[in-house]
Amino acid sequence: MPVTIKPIAAVCVPSEIRIPLHQAAVRRLKTGGVFVLEALLAYNTGGPQSLDMLMSLDEFKRELAGLEFIHAVQMEREVREESRHAGLASVVQVLARKA
Repeated sequence: MPVTIKPIAAVCVPSEIRIPLHQAAVRRLKTGGVFVLEALLAYNTGGPQSLDMLMSLDEFKRELAGLEFIHAVQMEREVREESRHAGLASVVQVLARKA
């Protein structure tokens, strides 16, 4: 089932910040709560140049351990977030629930 996600914020952070942030999000999510996220696998449309700030689906699944993944895909899609971030990008989309 395809899911279209419109982000309300875009944040690129190194793994030393991202991993604890994801772990805290899982801990603080109430049972039955839903986690929605779209992140970049590779970004040739003006995003971060550091590989540490780019994600893969396997990394997300490890960092979000404890959630049940309803939708978890790697795909390419057109990105039009602003004039500097436009074009074909590889993304990870995650829709998960805390059981």
